[in-house]
Amino acid sequence: MLKKIAFVAILLASAAFAQVSVGEHASFTFGTVWGEHTDDSYWGPGFTAGFDVKAPLDPKLSFVAGLEVDYRTITNEYKYRDTEIDHTYFFMYLRLPAVGRFYVDPKVFGEFGISAAVRLTSGNMAEGEDEDGFDVFSGVYDSSEDMSRFEFGLIAGLGFAVTPKVDFNIRYAMALTNMASHGNGGSKNMRFQAGLTYWFN
Repeated sequence: MLKKIAFVAILLASAAFAQVSVGEHASFTFGTVWGEHTDDSYWGPGFTAGFDVKAPLDPKLSFVAGLEVDYRTITNEYKYRDTEIDHTYFFMYLRLPAVGRFYVDPKVFGEFGISAAVRLTSGNMAEGEDEDGFDVFSGVYDSSEDMSRFEFGLIAGLGFAVTPKVDFNIRYAMALTNMASHGNGGSKNMRFQAGLTYWFN
């Protein structure tokens, strides 16, 4: 009896593993910050690249998880006295998104889930020009000590299957944790993402 149960369990596990798909993912991102002490002048591009795993749970639902490098920038432009200043912040994260994928039909799907990330590095660059266009100052600074190590947030998105092996999706990712490592409230990341996944199987 135990041998029969073990045999059935092995068959079920093998069938589940055979349905799991592995893919390579890349996307362009564009984002800003939200929360206290922010305004609408902070925006910047970025990208993500990594791998996805897709496990079907039933014909209309799949679980999709990824491991990716997430590079982000945000820039604030302002004037101080007679100097025009461009202040750009840049961040590199190792990110783990995990979503439920709900199929409207075999080619169109919606997504909702969570994202956890570890910050690998961060910094900022400031450049200033006077009214005649001459450089007043320029420098790159390490801001790692002031930034939070971990980030947690939510993901929502839509997508469709371009081919059986290629998916296109658009996602909105909103962090719930602060960018800075001190203080309450403050700025949080918010990104829009458009990308492709190529499934190997």
